[in-house]
This record gives sequence, structure tokens and C-alpha cells, in this order.
Amino acid sequence: MQALAPLAARVVGANLSGTGVSDASAPVLATMTRLKNLRLSGTKVSDTAIRALEGAKALRSVTVVDTKVTVGALAPLRARGVTVYGDGDGP
Repeated sequence: MQALAPLAARVVGANLSGTGVSDASAPVLATMTRLKNLRLSGTKVSDTAIRALEGAKALRSVTVVDTKVTVGALAPLRARGVTVYGDGDGP
């Protein structure tokens, strides 16, 4: 994720599924203000990383299958029309 940091403001889509991305990546995710589609399936992210996306106003879809993300953390994204793939029920 640190390699993406200089480009964060230009990223519009990212498939990070199956990578080592975790909540430690939340600060970089928060700087991806143009992000539209994000896939996080099979990563170690939890509610912390999802809360970092609250500033990503362009976000249209997020995939959280096989993560530690909970329904409660996804509620604000769903409320603003973001499509969520995965039930967000956590482990």
C-alpha cells in the first residue's frame, strides 16, 4: 500500500483481494478520494479500514467477502448508496 500512496488521489479502482492489506492500510485508503470501486475480499481488513472510506465520496462499490468487516460499519456506506458485495457479518 505504501507504493500506492503517491498515486492515491488518482486511484479510481483497486482490487486488493487476497493481498496482505489490513487495517494498517487505512490511512492510505483514506487518501483515495476518487476511488469508485474497491475489492477487499480475503483480506484482514475490519471496520477500521471501512471507516477510513467515509471520505471517499466517489465510492460506488466495495467488496468485503471473507473479511472481518461488520454490518454496522457498512451501514453508513450503504446509506449513501454504495453497493456492498459480501454480507459484512464478520467472523
